Formats: sequence, C-alpha cells, structure tokens
Amino acid sequence: MDIGSIKVMLANYFKYCFSRSEAFYELNPNALLQPSEDFDFRKLKIENAGELRYANLSNLKIRDLSFLRQLGNLDTLVLSNNAITKLTDLEACPLLKSLDLSHNEISQLHGLAALKQLNYLDLSHNEITSMDSLRLL
Repeated sequence: MDIGSIKVMLANYFKYCFSRSEAFYELNPNALLQPSEDFDFRKLKIENAGELRYANLSNLKIRDLSFLRQLGNLDTLVLSNNAITKLTDLEACPLLKSLDLSHNEISQLHGLAALKQLNYLDLSHNEITSMDSLRLL
C-alpha cells in the first residue's frame, strides 16, 4: 500500500468522523507527515474546524499552538508527545474540560488560567520547574 492510498483512506475516515453528531478529529501522523516535516494545521484543510469538540493531535512534532485560535469549541484536546515548550493561545479554547500535554518540553505553566472549565490536565513527562501557575486554575 502506498502513501497516496493511505491518505485517501485517512480522508474517508475523517469524512466519517465529521458526519457523526459530535465533531471528532483524530489524526494519524504516520500517514501524513514525513519524518522531517513539521506540523502545519493549515495543510489539514479541515472544514468547520471551529465546530470540533475533540481533537487528538499527538505525535505530530507540534511546537506552535497558534492553530488553536481556529478551534474555539474544543472540550477535549490531546497534544501529547509533541515538541511544545510554551502554552500560548490556550485562551482561544475556553470550553476545554480535558487537556493532555504529556510528553512535551513545557517548563512554565503560564497560559492555563483562562481555562476555567478544565477538570482534567495531564502535564506528566515535561520539564516543569514550578507549579505556581496551577494555583490560578
């Protein structure tokens, strides 16, 4: 099976997910990214991205979270096993209830205070040196 047919199967899977009543998005990075390629949300060309409620974007070498500005209705976000160092643009997702940031390179927790509805947060396996920002949650 070549990479082109895998991408077609993956696109059909996404169409199925979007046809469900809950907006759901789970990305298999092995079918989309070359080993040296960085994640670019724009390349996914997701219609109605602002309506998504669940997104699993783990293992994609994500560094920049600016794409979150397009995902304001998320209530569950999985960003584990990426290259995230700063928690920027999380305020664009005020409905988040569950956030998995495990296995990244996060050292400071600034940016979490805006997540008033958050009830699950996984920050395991990061480089956090101070928990002061957690008091604001």
